[in-house]
Amino acid sequence: MNGILSILIIISALLLVLVVLVQSPKGGGLGSSFGSTPNMMGGVRRTTEFLDKLTWGFAGALLVCVLLINMMQGGNKSEALPESAVNEQIDANAGVPAQQPAPAAGGAAGMPESAPAGE
Repeated sequence: MNGILSILIIISALLLVLVVLVQSPKGGGLGSSFGSTPNMMGGVRRTTEFLDKLTWGFAGALLVCVLLINMMQGGNKSEALPESAVNEQIDANAGVPAQQPAPAAGGAAGMPESAPAGE
């Protein structure tokens, strides 16, 4: 079933991209400030209404398919340790003393420990 939904997601996404690219701009964007033709200011035509409905339909189908495939997978559980295993690990490490970090090479200030004098 996941394979079928994956194929439907790919098909609806490609068709959505195609329908969006076919649509002509309706004006009112950046192009309207540079002077648009009066034809763009007219009402919405039948073809653009159909393309708008197709856009919403493909977007809705894509959303539904994605939600269905997510619900069918059951929300993948992470591979984190359960709380009881974490508590057991803490109890096991309770008797181990913490290790102190090793001092940095070259002394505390990063200088060589013995500098030759008089050279």
